[in-house]
Amino acid sequence: MNGKISTDYTSILSDVAEKGLQSESVVYIGPTSPTKFGSLINTFSWKGFSASVNIGFEFGYYFTKPALSYSSLFDFGLGTSDFKNRWQKPGDEKDTDVPAMVYTSDPQFAYRDQFYSLAANHIAKADNIRVNYLNLAYSIVSGKSAFKELQVFANASNLGIIWSANHDKIDPDYPVSIPPAKSYSIGIRGSF
Repeated sequence: MNGKISTDYTSILSDVAEKGLQSESVVYIGPTSPTKFGSLINTFSWKGFSASVNIGFEFGYYFTKPALSYSSLFDFGLGTSDFKNRWQKPGDEKDTDVPAMVYTSDPQFAYRDQFYSLAANHIAKADNIRVNYLNLAYSIVSGKSAFKELQVFANASNLGIIWSANHDKIDPDYPVSIPPAKSYSIGIRGSF
């Protein structure tokens, strides 16, 4: 605060709430929506077999990683893997930025949790490449059936990230929620 290191989290957060981006405590890191995005879709065919794949990409944006909150841990049993890296003894400050666990009803510690969760070390690049879907099909053409074409197919979607700029294995589109489940289907399609 006012150019000095402070642990007065109430004042720091009040300053941010009052001044917004003009507060000296706020650092703009980047946008939260992709600035570059798209999909590559290709179909490969060979002797009645076909495979289609959709690979999507999103670049040029950032996301906030989940942060340890002792208030949430004590009140709701919700924690993060940061817990194992928390400050526990003198000297730990050289290896961690995760605050020490303090069990208290003092509201100042709730503000400390909020300050910690908003810290710049929880911002990560969200750039990623993911497989949106994969379709496999086999077409059977027979002059002896009622069908002009009969196709057997399989589809897999929401297959997940194949590359991510963050190395924490966090899906940047779903950092605190469960991403859409992978889904699989098979079927038969015919035309008369």
